[in-house]
Amino acid sequence: MAASSDNGVVIGSLKASTENLGDYIQILACLRLLETLDLRPSIYLDRDTELATAPALEACSGRVLLPLNGWFKRTVGSDPQWPPHERIIPVFIGFHVRPHQCPALLEQRSIDYMKAHGPVGCRDPITMRALKEKGVSTLLQRSERAYRDPDYKPERASLDFDPARSRVQLVAYYLPQFHIIPENEESWGRGFTEWTNVTRALPQFAGHYQPHLPADLGFYDLSNEEVLERQAALARRYGIAGFCIHYYWFGGKRLLERPLATLYRRKDIDIRFCLCWANETWSRRWDGSEQDVLIPQIRTPESDKRFIEDAVRYMDDPRYIKIDDRPVLVVYRSELLADPERTIEHWRNVALKAVGKDLFLLRAMSFKPTTLVNGFDASVQFPPHHLDAADTSASKSPFNPDFSGRVYDYPALLATVKRQFREYDFSVIPAVMTGWDNMPRCGSAGACYHGSTPAHYAAWLAEAAYFAKQKPVGGSSHVFINAWNEWAEGAHLEPDQKFGHAYLRATVEVLRPYCEVEAQSPAPLPIATIPAADAAGKSDTALVIHASCCDALHFILSGMDHLNERDLFISISEGAERKLMPAIARLAPRANIFIFADKGRDSRPFLYILERIIDHGYRYFVKVRAERNQDQANGGRSGDDGVLPLLALYRAAVMGEFFAEHPRIGLVAAAGQVRSNTRDTGSSGNLAWLERLCRELKLGDAPREFSFVGNNMYAGRVEALESLTRVNRFGDRFEEELDQLDGTLAHALERFVGVMLANQGLSIAQVSLVDDRIELHPHAATPPGVSRGASVIR
Repeated sequence: MAASSDNGVVIGSLKASTENLGDYIQILACLRLLETLDLRPSIYLDRDTELATAPALEACSGRVLLPLNGWFKRTVGSDPQWPPHERIIPVFIGFHVRPHQCPALLEQRSIDYMKAHGPVGCRDPITMRALKEKGVSTLLQRSERAYRDPDYKPERASLDFDPARSRVQLVAYYLPQFHIIPENEESWGRGFTEWTNVTRALPQFAGHYQPHLPADLGFYDLSNEEVLERQAALARRYGIAGFCIHYYWFGGKRLLERPLATLYRRKDIDIRFCLCWANETWSRRWDGSEQDVLIPQIRTPESDKRFIEDAVRYMDDPRYIKIDDRPVLVVYRSELLADPERTIEHWRNVALKAVGKDLFLLRAMSFKPTTLVNGFDASVQFPPHHLDAADTSASKSPFNPDFSGRVYDYPALLATVKRQFREYDFSVIPAVMTGWDNMPRCGSAGACYHGSTPAHYAAWLAEAAYFAKQKPVGGSSHVFINAWNEWAEGAHLEPDQKFGHAYLRATVEVLRPYCEVEAQSPAPLPIATIPAADAAGKSDTALVIHASCCDALHFILSGMDHLNERDLFISISEGAERKLMPAIARLAPRANIFIFADKGRDSRPFLYILERIIDHGYRYFVKVRAERNQDQANGGRSGDDGVLPLLALYRAAVMGEFFAEHPRIGLVAAAGQVRSNTRDTGSSGNLAWLERLCRELKLGDAPREFSFVGNNMYAGRVEALESLTRVNRFGDRFEEELDQLDGTLAHALERFVGVMLANQGLSIAQVSLVDDRIELHPHAATPPGVSRGASVIR
């Protein structure tokens, strides 16, 4: 490609003449990048002396597209070389600035320039954060190879429950195309396996996760039996009960059968399995189309009938997955069966004769139709098929000008999934996908579901698990997962270099509410306790704070002028001691301090502290969190999220009077924080935990409608929550902290408090601050500031 174009733009580059070795290497890398794009610089500029006043710029007749990368150390206000000349079109790549060393680079003149020419590609989080705080659009540039996401998790040392005892069983689709076969070599070249597609993938737009590279298991070869052993052990450890192995059979010819043959022969490999007949044509387009055919699928009644005679050999294995005590067979594309009714009848007869059991036939919901097909026992979802996904392609800026692919919003799928589960009126086994991206196979013409994280995946899995439990198929509850190892489609539970074991750890945690407890674990206990020196002189109200932010804790404690520190109970999570303990020692040295493992959010510590304040004879309590909230992050005050009214209530010491006047009120929450379970349903994981808690505590069914406190901060009478401590009798079952969006035991306990109040006939009042006055509204539905007869305390 020529260095200039019809519109008069020429390609430029910074000179590789810097004293900084790192910047020198980056300039060379930038030149290599231009070379791969077939772009040749025709003008070279020195970053320190030629960005605004170079003779080469003056002589240039057009504009200069100039990559700006490396460490910039500008004085700006007195620097004639910054911002650059108006003829320069800057492309910020690997841009780095140290705010404390060159604050002038963040002057308004410079910021305006970067805003006008953003986004700025930053080479490190410090630069990115400094520019974002000034309102500059930024990207964090890095190599996806060996990059570890903040959500990355290593292998978990052990589990405190047995996922094999779950009442919901998880089955992962399994791709066997990771060993060499002659047919693939003939079509794609020598040595081809699925890894060939995986490793050549490139990101197509900013933030696009490619390539997906394996971690623990490496670029394995499924002809090595040890790989299957390790896969099975890993799957079972994280709650995957079995594999649904794609079975490739073309009119009597079996392909990629080696892993299945190994598994069938090796009875010592502890993993269940079933088959999914991938009954479509192999094409060069990877979509089963009849164009660019590599291996055709013979579609005749006779061929379809012969299939079962080959596949049934595996169904006598005691590990073969059964539903209703019948071996499961999934058909990927039922609409391609030549004579479905007679074929299915033949299949059932062959199975009865061979293994003494009828088949349990599942129709994959891949293509059309979307309803149950006659002859099949049930359907099984096969995402991403039939997902009404939000197309976000227009919001992306592709690197390749010929990009024709589609980009969909993964997080937005949750609403679609919930709607589908409500609407199904036939037997469906739900399925989820970890993600999906076929651009390794299809390049810039592929499609991807962008934005998958372990937390978003877990939220979907929680919905699927609850649907499976509520609507069992054949008397059992299963969820299928796409996939165990579809690496070239971006759908894999196997650990990768970016997320490690995060998806696997999220998977097993979703199973907690469905697992039978073999032996009760100890109740939640703190790692360390620093009790108050003595309890003498305590009041009748305890202040309970779960602290994670020094500034917020300082805000709370500095405003409590007459606080009796013996009434103060502070919990902090393990790992936060170093930053929080000095502040506590300075502001409240005689407080009760508890350090807990980082799990269960603020609910787990509160269960333990609740027992302590009951033992100490407190009648009332105030429960808040000292955390960094959004207002504080944006420069607002800490505590603007509902803490202030509760602290004012504590300082005024009026709870005894209020609760005596309103005996049917159990809790008081900040105005606007009281929720209805019917309008704010949240995750189905909450429902799973609520049903279990109600069953274990013998409370009967949860009320159809109840109120709860959305931010989990409130004040109340201790006796109203006294029975909540019974939850501790069933051991410590809180999920590990994985930044779950909702649906954990901690989230469910927010609602369970409302269930317990409803069972006692108690309600939740609201408190607000109006012109520095405390207004207490006895009825939760009463909006602040308009209630007649509200209790008002100056």
